[in-house]
Amino acid sequence: MFIVPLFQNIIEEFFVMQFVLYFDKNKARFIKKKRGRL
Repeated sequence: MFIVPLFQNIIEEFFVMQFVLYFDKNKARFIKKKRGRL
């Protein structure tokens, strides 16, 4: 019973880390795009 939530937690953290890494790569480009509106 305890293994399944732990496994789901690890998978969620993995996807979050992948998303954060991808977002960090594109953050500068994203900020440059948004700066015109702000």
